[in-house]
Amino acid sequence: MTDLLRNLPKRWFLICGCFLALPTFVMCAADLPDPDRFERTTVAANLVQPMEFDVAPDGTIFLIELAGKLKTIDPDTGKL
Repeated sequence: MTDLLRNLPKRWFLICGCFLALPTFVMCAADLPDPDRFERTTVAANLVQPMEFDVAPDGTIFLIELAGKLKTIDPDTGKL
């Protein structure tokens, strides 16, 4: 019983701290960006475990698959 009384101020402080922090998390969640600000476009299909990609200045897309294969994609035609 003495352990319960000794830890009571710590628990009370923790509970109050959580309730005081809750409005901060709610306000942060309210400022989500608009999901329609980007347009999703599929430039290639049937890829095997794509990992990363990068776009060259001329628009060519370089894609690395999990197996280590490097592929290039023409964004205009979608050809690998």
